[in-house]
Amino acid sequence: MSGRRGADSGGQLATLDAIVFFSAAILVSSVLLSYGLEATKGAEIRPTRDPANMLDVFLRASIGVDITLDLSERVVVRSNEQIGECLAIELRELVGGSPVESFLPLNQQLSNVLLRLCGHSLQHRLVVLDKSSHEVLAIGMDLDRGARNAFASSMELRDDGMDYVVILVITTCVS
Repeated sequence: MSGRRGADSGGQLATLDAIVFFSAAILVSSVLLSYGLEATKGAEIRPTRDPANMLDVFLRASIGVDITLDLSERVVVRSNEQIGECLAIELRELVGGSPVESFLPLNQQLSNVLLRLCGHSLQHRLVVLDKSSHEVLAIGMDLDRGARNAFASSMELRDDGMDYVVILVITTCVS
């Protein structure tokens, strides 16, 4: 033995194999991810402009944020509460004599959800009537100005023996 060590080409071959393997994995992953992103863009669900569907989606949606209401006692509406349930709570309190100002944070959040649902090209107004058809609550924009087309949908709801009608009116804006 001369004391010289021979170059071990086995380590270089393993490194080259690893580089080729990871390059192939990156290529396959990139192709799959790009295909998945293109499919998502093409299959994107656009919100419908049908007020009946919009009202149904709105009432079943969650409120999205925790809201504290100052009523006769402090009430916390949790973010996972459905909007239909929040409206029922508000209506019970309003019929019981609570001032509508107590519900300003809740009504602002409801208006924000409607704005996201309708988009900026549509104006919205949510009206809630009790069984005698008296307006109990109105949330949203004033629809008398600049309306081109108006569409509405209503849904009758019952909560603890209280019957009420929720009406969603949407209009297109004049540009």
